[in-house]
Amino acid sequence: MSELTKESKSKLHKLWSLLPSIHLSIYIEKNSIIKTVIRKDTKFSYAIFPNGHMLTPLIEEWVVSYLEKRPSRPELPLYMHKLSSFTATVLNALKKIPLGNTASYGEIAKATGSPKAFRSVGNICHNNPFPLLIPCHRVVRSHGGLGGYAYDLSIKRQLLRFEKENYPPFGTLFSRYSGKEKEEGNDERREITQKDCKARIDLRSTTV
Repeated sequence: MSELTKESKSKLHKLWSLLPSIHLSIYIEKNSIIKTVIRKDTKFSYAIFPNGHMLTPLIEEWVVSYLEKRPSRPELPLYMHKLSSFTATVLNALKKIPLGNTASYGEIAKATGSPKAFRSVGNICHNNPFPLLIPCHRVVRSHGGLGGYAYDLSIKRQLLRFEKENYPPFGTLFSRYSGKEKEEGNDERREITQKDCKARIDLRSTTV
């Protein structure tokens, strides 16, 4: 295939720069996700523990649909049985904040029927056991400030910028992975590479 045109290279850079530079670890026990951990990284990647679990295809579908900014994503089995009823109510309210939107701590408190509990909402967001899967990063202060985030405010900014970016949906850009695996105990690391982006751009460009 011939070299990418300047226009195609520009598309590639735009797509690549939009991805949040984070690593998401997803932990499964029995048939439920028990927690997720999010941290800064050089590019977007994720890992599922244990590797090869029966929930892996469903989780991968969720990740792909998130990156493609689909309006709906698969419902994941999150283990919330040991949480208080109010905590579960707040986390379920967070799940209803649409992609590309935000809500204030006060608005979430009102949505739970406890309008004065905005500080409790903040604490629940801070201790959210399922960051990204339950989008506590979409909760901000009523005056427009970012508020807090347990995993570094720069990650919160990245996620909100990525979700709000007014760019056409990515289509099937992320339906394939690099195939590179990194052994970290029982970790099969999945990375979205620039090669994936180039492949998609090659398909979309009129002259390459």
